Amino acid sequence: MQLHPPQSQYVNNSRYCLHLWKPINQDIPMPPASFVGVVGLGPSEAAMLFARIEALS
Repeated sequence: MQLHPPQSQYVNNSRYCLHLWKPINQDIPMPPASFVGVVGLGPSEAAMLFARIEALS
């Protein structure tokens, strides 16, 4: 998960630094699986499905 604050809140002391952050004693909310992909399909099956969908448009 990446967080993108408003540019007015940026702290940028180094061009090549990525800060990793994890809350303590809190769960990180998960997005619904359907926001990520098609549940139950492997990569090759998903590729075939998306190719079919693209062919229809």
